[in-house]
Amino acid sequence: MFSRKKVPFPFCQTIGVCGMEHGIGTTHFALALSNFLCNKLKKRTAYVEMNDTGQIISLVKDESLTSFSYLDIQFYPSAIQSDLPYIFNGHPMYIVMDLGILSSDNYWDFYRCDIKFIIGSFSPWKIDRFHALLESIILQKNTEQEHIMILGNPGIKEISQRFQRKYHLPSFVIPYLPNPFQLTTANCTFFQDVMAKY
Repeated sequence: MFSRKKVPFPFCQTIGVCGMEHGIGTTHFALALSNFLCNKLKKRTAYVEMNDTGQIISLVKDESLTSFSYLDIQFYPSAIQSDLPYIFNGHPMYIVMDLGILSSDNYWDFYRCDIKFIIGSFSPWKIDRFHALLESIILQKNTEQEHIMILGNPGIKEISQRFQRKYHLPSFVIPYLPNPFQLTTANCTFFQDVMAKY
């Protein structure tokens, strides 16, 4: 099982990305973040698909690959916990873990990450579901809420501020990201602001 104990590569940070439901933009955000870290900050970055969607392999033609490079990002499709030592041995500075939907099943994998993003909807008709997720998975685990950030997609700034006050966690609205591999200046400013929290 993945442990937060010190590894031989102390400069590597693990980033967990989870969402409240399918289609909320978890993978899109994780890809854009990986692109920002690798191609804007020039940090060696690994994207690890740790969910059951199997979507990332579609970036290349050979579906038998267990890893591949795309835009200088190292991708690990359909990865499992036992793959992590091998991934660490690649000496990345950041490992972005796309964990899919946050649940009791993957909460501890998420919690062990150095930086944690939870993506949900700030739309009025979905807010109650987002609150329920945060309260049942986060607050009732009796764990320190260290390095957790709430992200709204779509989002309204005023609602984001309410979430921040309620949960005492940083909260941001994800900007329009039409293509995770083509970031605008505004997109980069957003990721700079988000990463500055850590």
